[in-house]
Amino acid sequence: MNAGERVREARLRSGLSQKALGSKVGVSASAVSLWETGETSLTGKHLLQCAKVLGMNAEFLLGMDEGKRAVKIETPSSVATVGTNDRIAMIPYYGRDATEEGLILQRDWLVQKGINVEQSRMIVAPGNSMAPTIADGCIVMIDTSKKDLQNGKVFACLIYGEAQIKRVFRSLSGEWRLASDNQNKILYPDETVPPGVSVEVIGQCVWQAGDL
Repeated sequence: MNAGERVREARLRSGLSQKALGSKVGVSASAVSLWETGETSLTGKHLLQCAKVLGMNAEFLLGMDEGKRAVKIETPSSVATVGTNDRIAMIPYYGRDATEEGLILQRDWLVQKGINVEQSRMIVAPGNSMAPTIADGCIVMIDTSKKDLQNGKVFACLIYGEAQIKRVFRSLSGEWRLASDNQNKILYPDETVPPGVSVEVIGQCVWQAGDL
């Protein structure tokens, strides 16, 4: 049984129409229909709200846990977690309210990778300056607790008021070079930050979504 079929089964067990469930979750009946047919995915705050309305475990709705159905839903102000063991975390997007839609990931996996779950945010890569490493539109996770620049690592920084992703290098003279992985240096030139000039660091880029 896929995720859409589980949503439909749980909805019918609750005696709700697609319109009624959509009204409680804050979406249209057609959106619920798309979830149930698998044409769109149930994610973020809608997953949490749907699980709460249906009295189900979000992990079960996603097909991650066959053994759990009913569960208490808790939504802290920073990172939304679901399940009695806090096994799932919703990582919000940078610059948005933490209760808005984010990316659902296994908390244990994040911890194993040494990522600060509560301080992590998602960002959509702006442009191809980091291609082929990070393509335009790729979803990237930033650990905002890691703000100390490290030579050769990739960080998200505010440059001229815009969030940009760059690989950083430090010269022997102490200057930081904000480099693009894209080899077209005419379109994507590197930038140098002189000693004593601070860089507004959002955090270190620790993971990106991508195709297999």
